[in-house]
Amino acid sequence: MLIVEDDVAVHDMLLRLLEFHGFRAAGATTVAQAQAIAATESVDAVILDLVLSHHENGVDFLEWLRQHAQYSRTPVCVLTGLMTVPQADESRIRAAGAEVFHKPGALDALMAHLRDVTTDRG
Repeated sequence: MLIVEDDVAVHDMLLRLLEFHGFRAAGATTVAQAQAIAATESVDAVILDLVLSHHENGVDFLEWLRQHAQYSRTPVCVLTGLMTVPQADESRIRAAGAEVFHKPGALDALMAHLRDVTTDRG
């Protein structure tokens, strides 16, 4: 599993939560770091922050991921602290087949979704 989250506190909390639920995870804070990890390691699911530092958009990584055959169907969960996702981003997320979860309240739903999609992949 890959966590792409620029907020260190949220990143660390997600890492601990995933480990508690039996998942192993790597972490990245930028799109470039996430691309490097995905290029060198096998990633079975992604938790992706929508708005990253330095004006990076997590959807850019999502679209990069989908351009690679091995990741064309990898489950991606987009996390956002925004009350509403901008229409342009929502369209891109939907087109890439990702799910949106809103911080901070959706953690139980996020873990349940990850269990479902990673179990289905066998």
